[in-house]
Amino acid sequence: MRIYLLLLFSFLFISNVFCQLKTKTIEEAINKSDSIWLVSHTLTYQKIVNDDPKNSVTPMQLIVKNGKINYKIIKEKTKLKNELKTNLINILTQPNTNHEIKNMQCFLPHHAILFFKNNQVALLDICFGCMQLQASKGIGIKDIKYAEIMWKELEDFFLSQGIKYQIPMELE
Repeated sequence: MRIYLLLLFSFLFISNVFCQLKTKTIEEAINKSDSIWLVSHTLTYQKIVNDDPKNSVTPMQLIVKNGKINYKIIKEKTKLKNELKTNLINILTQPNTNHEIKNMQCFLPHHAILFFKNNQVALLDICFGCMQLQASKGIGIKDIKYAEIMWKELEDFFLSQGIKYQIPMELE
């Protein structure tokens, strides 16, 4: 009996320590995170064709790979104070009274919200140019309603936290 209890305790302890952030909503992701960073970064999700005789291709860079941050592409970062989590939730989950979602498809993200939980990181990558988001596996975003005012308020929120790179978006 002791062995079974020991095995059960070990399983529960290990699964709790090594669990990744898995949420259905952005509010849940923000509230469950140990810490949150706002970051700006160089372009992701795009292969770059170099201007050389062979037109070589620079492989695409990712912010998070295998649960770890690629610091080489981070331009600015700031840890969000706990008292600002509610502000971020309110910006991202406000109602969309227009009910029109723009779908421009450029997706050239230069900003992200990083969610840390038990030494693992997940992200919400943001393109202010086309007003689109992409969440990493495990981050639910069904409560984001894509209100047009959300994008301006989110830009202002990043600026208020010292994140200025590519706001407003400039061509690289």
